[in-house]
Amino acid sequence: MRRAIMYIPIVSLVCASLAACAHDESLTQPTLTSTHTPSRAILPQRNPEDFTAITAGADFTCAMKRNLKVYCWGLNDRDQTGVASSVKCTPIGIINVNNSSANGLPCVGKPSPVFFGGDSLRAIQIDAGHGHACALDNVGDAVCWGDGNAGQVGNGLYGPFMPTKVSGGLQVWSIGAGGASSCATTSTGIFCWGTIQNNVATPQLVSTVTSFFGDVTVGNEHACVMDVTGGVYGAVDCWGVNSPGQLANPISGPAAFAVRAGFGTSVNRVTTEGNFTCVDQSNGTVQCAGDNTFGTLGNAFSGTFTSTSTPQTVGWNVFRPGWQTLHGVTASTNHACALDQSNYAWCWGDNNAGQLGFSTGSGTIAPSPGAVTGGITFRALAAGELHTCGIGTDNHIYCWGANNNSQLGQYNTQGPVAHPIPAIDP
Repeated sequence: MRRAIMYIPIVSLVCASLAACAHDESLTQPTLTSTHTPSRAILPQRNPEDFTAITAGADFTCAMKRNLKVYCWGLNDRDQTGVASSVKCTPIGIINVNNSSANGLPCVGKPSPVFFGGDSLRAIQIDAGHGHACALDNVGDAVCWGDGNAGQVGNGLYGPFMPTKVSGGLQVWSIGAGGASSCATTSTGIFCWGTIQNNVATPQLVSTVTSFFGDVTVGNEHACVMDVTGGVYGAVDCWGVNSPGQLANPISGPAAFAVRAGFGTSVNRVTTEGNFTCVDQSNGTVQCAGDNTFGTLGNAFSGTFTSTSTPQTVGWNVFRPGWQTLHGVTASTNHACALDQSNYAWCWGDNNAGQLGFSTGSGTIAPSPGAVTGGITFRALAAGELHTCGIGTDNHIYCWGANNNSQLGQYNTQGPVAHPIPAIDP
């Protein structure tokens, strides 16, 4: 759980698609006033403490500020928050005075700073997998942390790790994490490590092709990359497992790098997680393909959940043509969310812990988008396994869904909630 064109050469293609850098307008608009247009209004100075990006793993979340500092919270049993913590998450209602009870797992109860090399980690992109996270730091190095049992941390070793540099000395353009895998685009090609590369713990070259590739995004055992040959918008290329159709291509069996996904050539953002893939189209629609067991393709009426490699338009049976557009899609294992043209959040899929942000009554699945309650507008969203978080336009972080491991950034003082609540400000 995570994308704008940057103005420095090393990352000129970094943020074409992923949620972890897509929604910060400062990354797409210069802050300097042109000397050739003296009548132009001077833009207000932006607050370095503003959050600019957010991404979610299974039971944890990370966010990045404009000053490039990274903060994480939630489950920490595999160091996935990158925060040193011995605090235990105990069942709600049980007082744990010394934070040492065996009844709970280690967690970080509120957004807390991530450190790397003795100082605050400073990143220009972040992305989270199931139990690990990766960042592109401000000097172009790939840094990962958390669960490394499948080699997804990429440092040549296996096991949980605090933030560590990925092996190989790669100068990275973009980085993606998903499931137990990680991938990066570089000046010499695309590299992956972890489950998608048979649990190899060092970056493996997937393709030597580098021209016109934007951000890479990773699902359980597949990955996709934007091909922006045509300019701002582009096509999507995918590879890996395709059993429920997550490559958006009817090819049978796993695909080596890479097959052209069926989303067309007017995509401006792609995200993958679990076994499905979603994109923002330039016409204001969101399309998804792959696993639809829990209504994650967002196109169904109740009871019709057919997985397919054919891209499905989210909400076609809910929104009137020309009335509602969606953007900023974020995908998790069994649910997804996006923003409408007024920046209100809509979610669909599995809702057994309130992660859609509204009640589904006696059922736990919403096969089409429903509006997140609370009337909050957002700049970015990030979907975890049983929770969702977002950066509000008021710059506060709000979360909803499961909270057994402090996923909502309020310690675990209350149970699952089906509406946004504010995380504790760091």
